[in-house]
Amino acid sequence: MSIECLATELGAKKDFKHIHFSRLGSVYIDYTHTFSTEILEEALPEEAVRRRRTRKENIDEKSTLVEMLLEHFEKEQITEREGPFRTVNVRARISDMLEFLRYQRQRALQVKIRDSELEETEKEKLRDIWHNYKDKINAVKKLRRETRNEKAASELDTIIQEYTDKKDKASYTLANKIVTGHYTEMIRWELSHPWSYYKINDDRIPDILKKKESLEKELRGIRADAEKTLGKNAKRTITDMNKFFEKFYGTKQFTKIHKRKFAERLGPDIIARRTEAQRQMHELQEQVQEIGRIEHNPRDAADEIKVILDSDRHFEFQRYVDADEILNSRWCFIDIEKPRFDTPQEEVSWVAIKYYENRVLKKEIHTSKKVGEGFKRKFLEEKGFEIKDHYKDENWLMAGVQASINAMNPKVLCTYNTPYDLVELDKTEHGLEYGKRRTRAKKEVTTRFFERINVNDMIVFDPLPILKIAKKFLPNKKLALITQELGLEFKKSIDYRMMAELENIIDGTPLEQVSSKTKAKITEFAGPIAEIENLEQVCAQIIASYVGDDVEILPSLVFHPRMRKIYEHINWISQFADVNFQKAAHTANAVNNLQKKDFFERTGTHLDTIHKRTKAQQRAENRIRSFVKKKKKRNTWINETKEERNRREERARGLQKNLAHFVIPSWQFLRKDMEYRFPNAKQLFEHLDQNKDSKEAYYFLSEYADAFCKYLLHAWGTYIKARDELDARIRKAGLDYYRIDDACTGCRKLLKGTFDEDQIKRQYVTIKTLESILDSKTYISDYWKPTGREENDRELKNALHDDIRKINRTLKQQGLEARQFQGWLNEWLSVEKKRTNILASFAADPENIEILEFEQRIINAASALKKAKAKIIHQKDEHIFTSIEGTSELPEDIPLIQVEEHQKAYIAEDPESGNRIYYPKHGYYGGIKVQEEPSNHFTAFEMRAYGGFLDLLFNGHIDNAVRHLIRERDRFRNNRVARKELLFFIKKSKTYQAYVKGETIKFRTSTEEKTRYDVKYRMRYVEEYNKKGEPERIYITPIEKIKLDRTKYSARIENRIAKLLRPLQAMIKRERDLMPTALEESYPNTKDRSFDNWHKGELKESPFVWAKKQVEQGQVLNDTALNVFASYRIYRNGFRPDFENEEIQCAKAHWACNIINENTGRSMHREQTIVPSSRGGFHIVTKSEHPGEYRYKCTCEHNRIRKKECRHIKQAAA
Repeated sequence: MSIECLATELGAKKDFKHIHFSRLGSVYIDYTHTFSTEILEEALPEEAVRRRRTRKENIDEKSTLVEMLLEHFEKEQITEREGPFRTVNVRARISDMLEFLRYQRQRALQVKIRDSELEETEKEKLRDIWHNYKDKINAVKKLRRETRNEKAASELDTIIQEYTDKKDKASYTLANKIVTGHYTEMIRWELSHPWSYYKINDDRIPDILKKKESLEKELRGIRADAEKTLGKNAKRTITDMNKFFEKFYGTKQFTKIHKRKFAERLGPDIIARRTEAQRQMHELQEQVQEIGRIEHNPRDAADEIKVILDSDRHFEFQRYVDADEILNSRWCFIDIEKPRFDTPQEEVSWVAIKYYENRVLKKEIHTSKKVGEGFKRKFLEEKGFEIKDHYKDENWLMAGVQASINAMNPKVLCTYNTPYDLVELDKTEHGLEYGKRRTRAKKEVTTRFFERINVNDMIVFDPLPILKIAKKFLPNKKLALITQELGLEFKKSIDYRMMAELENIIDGTPLEQVSSKTKAKITEFAGPIAEIENLEQVCAQIIASYVGDDVEILPSLVFHPRMRKIYEHINWISQFADVNFQKAAHTANAVNNLQKKDFFERTGTHLDTIHKRTKAQQRAENRIRSFVKKKKKRNTWINETKEERNRREERARGLQKNLAHFVIPSWQFLRKDMEYRFPNAKQLFEHLDQNKDSKEAYYFLSEYADAFCKYLLHAWGTYIKARDELDARIRKAGLDYYRIDDACTGCRKLLKGTFDEDQIKRQYVTIKTLESILDSKTYISDYWKPTGREENDRELKNALHDDIRKINRTLKQQGLEARQFQGWLNEWLSVEKKRTNILASFAADPENIEILEFEQRIINAASALKKAKAKIIHQKDEHIFTSIEGTSELPEDIPLIQVEEHQKAYIAEDPESGNRIYYPKHGYYGGIKVQEEPSNHFTAFEMRAYGGFLDLLFNGHIDNAVRHLIRERDRFRNNRVARKELLFFIKKSKTYQAYVKGETIKFRTSTEEKTRYDVKYRMRYVEEYNKKGEPERIYITPIEKIKLDRTKYSARIENRIAKLLRPLQAMIKRERDLMPTALEESYPNTKDRSFDNWHKGELKESPFVWAKKQVEQGQVLNDTALNVFASYRIYRNGFRPDFENEEIQCAKAHWACNIINENTGRSMHREQTIVPSSRGGFHIVTKSEHPGEYRYKCTCEHNRIRKKECRHIKQAAA
């Protein structure tokens, strides 16, 4: 009878496959890994070596490596491969291969030391300590630390560098060409990923595992009791006991154990229990021996007994845990807060937890801050949260959180942005241990931006990676934006700076050091500050409310109906790619699991061996991705000249309404190639077709399809980019690309099959070789081998003469000498090498991909948009913004996916090139990141200036938006911007960036490292290495002492502000020119009684009808009035009619005609602001710089009649 069990862990542990079954425990299976190699080079022909007289050792890497392997492994373990790549596969235990590699590296190290220029005395010292180290390089490092001889130190540094440098590993010893790693990945290819159900076919295994677990528990109990009994001497005595039982393991009897010294200290009870445990272990061994064996190391503090099975035939994969099962499990939603994050006082002081299993089970807030008993009772009644504030410090808090989680025993642990919350909890001094085995959270994937956290026996569920795939097009993925996108009501009650200030007040910071914003929040929450009895508790209560809100929204997000539909598609991806739900949800790249497996089976090497995951490769891929995006954009505007593009971009600038946002996916262009190369891909593309009606699902699945095509796309892009760049350089030199291509093809043909063929592979043909093949006589005498048949040889000779003459004729026509042509030939060979790599890896010709699919389909998409009268407004790489009109009539096969619609947008000239689009999205903006803290792209001043401009603009205050940006520019011009507001900040490295003396420098305010002095900048600095591995200087100086280059800042800020303002100013000018006509048009009247008692009882008419009468009476509208009217026209024509409250517009028009009609000298000194009234109307506050007028005037009675400063004036002044 078979049973079904859940495997929660599955991977490699030393030389075993390790599977952990929920409620049963772990089993191990002997594992033999298949190691692969990098591509191995062939030896050069003897004739080529003789002619070149090369000093480099000429070896065939494959045969030499096989000889090395045969010294340690059997011939049956080694498989040689010739195609598509020259590689070797070795089937061996992991420990055996690692030992082989260590031996080869250390043998090479011995040779290096023997042949080095070290003195004999130094070598003698090295021989004396050599045998003390398992890794012999450590002996060399020790000698380097102790030596005082400069020459010896330099030589030892060179030896250490060569041994450790990854670039030189293959040349150091050929054994380094063997690829290690991929152990867990390949085991999962054979079996499955964790969180999968297996059928156990052998009834003995569950019983064995239960006995094993019981015995392990008893051994741990014995160890704990022994330590408790022995106290300080526990470690030594328990070691003695373990050694004794290890020595007499098996059938030996323990008749004289009581005579041992340690027995007296332990007592007879513990010895008897340990003896009984040893007997049970022997019985377990007898029970297991038919299907495997057991191993137990008594010195292992975990007292694990390994059940090692002979094979995995006892287990049969059934299925993965799906979304429904996860959603119906017990959940623990958790949110942590560090109010003083990234400061010396940083600590976890707040943790909110919500337990959920089809309903809310329990809600808790754990904190080390006191909130007051009354508030705790009220908060429990109103919000359902039990606040536990009895913790003395962070350690006690972590212990309480750990106890709570382990008591509730949830199956799913959920946070928003798991790498932060769970890792930050683990970083605390106490840490956080989960479940019966008390395991901690660990990083299963450590790649930046793709970190995945794992906790044994728990599913870690993070909605953020899912939303990064499903909502990739959004400006950001903050919880506040995502919840609003899904139609949920959520708004952060306080920001991080406010929370830090509240925490500081709790710990005794004086109120004078707190911002007015925080004081206002305290007043709003608890009334006037002066009347608050316990300010510290009130601040803690505000934070508690905020923390509770954050964790409250998570279940609504996770269980949202739209999210559930996404989970259904993740289930499908999980089955298609043979990965578990968690991995499929974490990244779209999970879909490549089968592709990687197929590549290894076909080529004998790993995909990342050919496409290395180095930082340089990632940078190259980013360049290729950018190149492909630009290629998409260029083909949208096919045959467009530079002048036409400039005119089109200029016409698009300004306010836009009702835009459709499309994305150009990549998979549609590669579909046929992928289906041909990977037949399984057809299932993925058919599933996409079935979900075409749902825009959200279609886009989500398209991200996986793009990821599935990414390897082919990157390889294709690498070739096309190199080819296009070569084409451009050849044409720039005044040459014909196709003629040069023919000549290079002819030279390659002549070299193929000769002893110099390796020069084609190395993409470097020497000038001597080139001159030889361009001369018929030399080529035939040196390279050509007759077949022995006279007639046939004559025909071959004639053909060769014709080919060589053709190449020479082409070179003569292009005006190229052999040495000039050599450079073009070698560049051409480098491009062709990229082409052959694609053919070998993917069996696809990149030229066919581009010609048949890529360019033409984008051109067709652009044509379809024009045909449907959907005007293309803006394009940024693969993102296209069009008018909504006509998009419903687009054909189904168009390679575009509509992701969202925008009711309003603003297009301005991009500071770098082309246009940039800005649009509001739930309080954030597409096109620019606006936040409180500076970033590495924008300073705090720029964020406030540009963010405030967009706020006013999209809220309908065009004239105020223009004035705001001009006011900010004037503030900068008049040096009224604080130095700190002009700094950039790189959050990851905690480094500031600034313009100093015409250059960009990085600096920090302090350091504990040793510094040097820079004469040019007159600052001290430390040296660090950047991402490219290049050294760069980080200066150390207080912010107050940094001398900023105002000229460079001015060029940047003035340029950006001018480009942001230009479209608006152009629109206002156009509307002003049309004003006489505008005043003759009919506008709808305002609602009755809209302006009762408004400013001396003015007429209740439409502002334009009223203004028309004023003009007919001979009054003149000044510039401010014209701008107001022009803005109103833009609102009505550029956006929907209800874009701004009509009453505000009427108020502005009345104010423009009534108050600023005089065109006197005094009016030039005035600045007016409209302030809403508490009764629903509006008041005008006038600020005057004229010496003969009041500083502030307001239209309200309080100010006009009583001549006192009203709240409207205070509000305008603030």
